[in-house]
Amino acid sequence: MSDRPSAPLTRRTFLAASAAALAAARTRAADDPFGGFTVGVQSYTFRNFGLKQALKRTRAAGLSHIEFYRGHVPVAADADKLAAVKKLCGEYGVAPVAFGVEPFSKDHDANKRRFEFAAGLGVKYLGADPDPDSFDSLDKLVA
Repeated sequence: MSDRPSAPLTRRTFLAASAAALAAARTRAADDPFGGFTVGVQSYTFRNFGLKQALKRTRAAGLSHIEFYRGHVPVAADADKLAAVKKLCGEYGVAPVAFGVEPFSKDHDANKRRFEFAAGLGVKYLGADPDPDSFDSLDKLVA
């Protein structure tokens, strides 16, 4: 790493970098309307519908990613139920990428069960509403 200070960001360099980024984004596949970003919906949006209808409406909105909430996929779901949910997602062409928003407390075992549930569902992210005393447990789990 250099000890030399970097050049200040000017309007001209910002516009040039933005134009380059836009040009790169346009070269991505034409069938990706989101330019490489993962865009989805929180299934809570469809809370008045069952899981199948939520997935159907997600696809109808032109989306292929979803963040589930416990109303569509209970946190206590066993491996068979999670497999059924993932199969249904595949049938509708919707990938589960997140789950939440979940409370976390200092109860490490309860927090660990949520992480194990998320892994079983195949999601990468957990939306969280952590209690201030939960961070020691969460630090261990995210490691």
